[in-house]
Amino acid sequence: MSKEQYHDQEVLLEAQNNDEILKENKFRWVMFPIKYKTFWSYYKEIESLFWTAEDYNFDKDKQYLENIDKNMLVKLFELICFYSLKDLHVYEEQALITSKMLDIIQIPEGRAFYGFQMCMENIHDEVYACIFETYIPDSKQKRVIINKVIELDSVLKKQKWLTEIFESNIPYYNKLVLLYISKVLFNGTLNILIGYCKENSILPCLCNVHEKIHRDEYLHGDFSVMCCNHLVNKLKYEHVLDYFKMAVDLEYQFSLEMLELNVLKIKKEQVRAFLEYLTDTMLTNLKYPKHYNSKIDVFFIHTY
Repeated sequence: MSKEQYHDQEVLLEAQNNDEILKENKFRWVMFPIKYKTFWSYYKEIESLFWTAEDYNFDKDKQYLENIDKNMLVKLFELICFYSLKDLHVYEEQALITSKMLDIIQIPEGRAFYGFQMCMENIHDEVYACIFETYIPDSKQKRVIINKVIELDSVLKKQKWLTEIFESNIPYYNKLVLLYISKVLFNGTLNILIGYCKENSILPCLCNVHEKIHRDEYLHGDFSVMCCNHLVNKLKYEHVLDYFKMAVDLEYQFSLEMLELNVLKIKKEQVRAFLEYLTDTMLTNLKYPKHYNSKIDVFFIHTY
């Protein structure tokens, strides 16, 4: 493989055309013979992890809702609402983003993975919608929560940032980094809440299905990392870091609006440290230096 080269965005837009997986390929829909075995192994892994929303019955969680702190319950409903509406109100429809990635990559092994990723994203959407419907059966209450969530400042900022970047003319590498952020860092708030629920043995069905979704999302993120590391032409560190620093700020604000920190018994500084720690891990996976060197001191977050 050629030596890696790092570019500014404008140069990378042109240089990426020399990367083999992005060169126009008239056989891009022909599966065999398998040429890119690492890409193929990712496809076979995501295929083997298939599951459906019908595997879970969220009615079993209802008994726990009555005993949850009222303020925390409000935040829980808002966070579940956010995820049930994520692709409609918050980001550009996630399946559309994935379909764009599928269209860009020119090897059948990569297209196979993105195709299955779209399938799993649909299932995740269905699951969150089922949870929202089950936890909050009253249609008027749901409408009040929806109207509040879609107008939250942190939600609007995340939406604006992601959609504006994805709609602009940016290299495939940039899109991979942003997809990685949306799959991992932008789920940091939910991971904190689920960690608390698991530690306190509440909402077991939500916790169990989250493990499946969390596993899927991290695999989607890992695939983005693998694609980034496969490419010869990459984005300079300072530009990648700009993406992550903005994402940390956005997710931190989102966490403060979506989590009842007093009930969780964590400080806002600890939330920030977790997001920074996660960012350093992600930068390392992309073969860039760490930036924050933050430590996690909330024990139930360690599993995420």
